[in-house]
Amino acid sequence: MLEKNQAELADRLLRHIDDGTTDVAQQTSERRIDAYRDGDIYRRELDTIFRHRPVIVAHDTQLQSPGDYVADDVYGIPYLVVRQASGEIRGFVNLCRHRGTRLADPGSGKAVADGFTCPWHGWRYGLSGELCGIPDQQRGFPGLDTGRRGLLPLRTEVRHGFVWVTPESDGTRTVAEHLGPLDSEFAAVGMESYTFYEQSRTVAGFNWKLGIEAFLETYHFRWLHPAMKKYVFAPDLSLVDAFGEHVRLVAPKKSVLENRALPPQDRRIRDYATIAYTIFPSTVLFLEKRHITVMSMRPAGVDSCDVHFLHIVQEDTLRRRSYWDDNMGKFMDAAAEDFAVLELTQHGIGRDGGMRIPGHETVLFGRNERGLQLFRSSVDSALGTGSDA
Repeated sequence: MLEKNQAELADRLLRHIDDGTTDVAQQTSERRIDAYRDGDIYRRELDTIFRHRPVIVAHDTQLQSPGDYVADDVYGIPYLVVRQASGEIRGFVNLCRHRGTRLADPGSGKAVADGFTCPWHGWRYGLSGELCGIPDQQRGFPGLDTGRRGLLPLRTEVRHGFVWVTPESDGTRTVAEHLGPLDSEFAAVGMESYTFYEQSRTVAGFNWKLGIEAFLETYHFRWLHPAMKKYVFAPDLSLVDAFGEHVRLVAPKKSVLENRALPPQDRRIRDYATIAYTIFPSTVLFLEKRHITVMSMRPAGVDSCDVHFLHIVQEDTLRRRSYWDDNMGKFMDAAAEDFAVLELTQHGIGRDGGMRIPGHETVLFGRNERGLQLFRSSVDSALGTGSDA
């Protein structure tokens, strides 16, 4: 984050603290709950929003040498990102071109003998995705054009230290174009100098929009996260700004008051707040003083998410494992509290094709939940629908 921006944000926070105010929307907003349970809406979101936008799948330091790979699924598409002999990172659909078997199980590892072998029939692929071996090819597949049977490529780009994959590339949007005005702000953070610490995942029973909305407001902190009172100065206070489709939320900590003793031009926010960037549609990057957590809400169904967590730290602090384990443990505990309530909320909303509760057709976003309103406006715009979607 640029120093000038930090000074401006610090001043905004101090003014809110003095006035007992927070960033707000112009008015409240009511939304139909069908958006959280309707299968047709969900399928349109997948096709229109998700599959044409890049998503973070790894950090560059997870793939340090040729043959290192990370494999998983994103929106139902199995991917495989691999460090090449040239140093480049390339991505492929993780399916054998014979009968569609996965080549690598979800997780990370190193390719064996500079390639991947299908566990079913032994078809062999090189690091660059080329088909380089078929058992009994002369009898089984005479005349097969192996040059047309390499692994299907996925648009893959390394930017700001992260590996991004676009599930269905239309060839028109780079990561920088996707991030828009956030790109320069991320560049100022220097995330490429961080290093991978750990990752985890969980399957959660709620619609992806519910999941993202939970991290776009601090209104719930004092009720759901009582442990936060130890270090959060004003649980109902946040700064919320739109960056095109994306949203930045700044949640101050008690230490933000240290800025009062500094000249306005020297005030900073990075060390005194959690800064949460919602990268549209469903990734939240939490910027802390010396570490970063990336949470990716990958829709697995209209009422379920495959949630991935990726933690990176400043390399010179990598040895402080007890400190990081405690710090990240607090974050994961808070996330678990969020997820438990979100699953109860989804139960009240209902499932696709399930019984509806008479009179329970909408949810209400307050003026102090400006981040939710901005997010849902981005969803509406991407789908080409009105605000009642």
